[in-house]
Amino acid sequence: MTRPCVATKQDGSPCKMAARGTSNYCWSHDPENAKRRREITSKAGKSKSLRAELVEVRNFVRDLTEKAAKGEVDKARSQVAFTGAGVWGRLVEIEKKLKDQEDIERRLEALEEDKRQQQSDGLEELASLNAW
Repeated sequence: MTRPCVATKQDGSPCKMAARGTSNYCWSHDPENAKRRREITSKAGKSKSLRAELVEVRNFVRDLTEKAAKGEVDKARSQVAFTGAGVWGRLVEIEKKLKDQEDIERRLEALEEDKRQQQSDGLEELASLNAW
């Protein structure tokens, strides 16, 4: 039988996830997972600098487009810059897809671990019942 996590969410409501193993907490609230959660949060925080970089590149492309339209910039140089910006944009898309995939894999691993633990807990409970 699964037990609910004893933690309280940030909004003050009780966590509805199942506690894992002998712990009273789900994976997200278990103090033993604090280091791993910080690592995941740290990686997510780095993507904010990527947003700033996106704004910077967008502004660069906009300014270069305006200058090229006015004839203020050499066409060959602006073409090279636009090509580079396009490649950079595709790399950002690939990076985002990889981050999303890593997040899905991490979440799947946590779910699989929860399931293994629940199965283990169920077998232990069944063994204790059979001992009667």
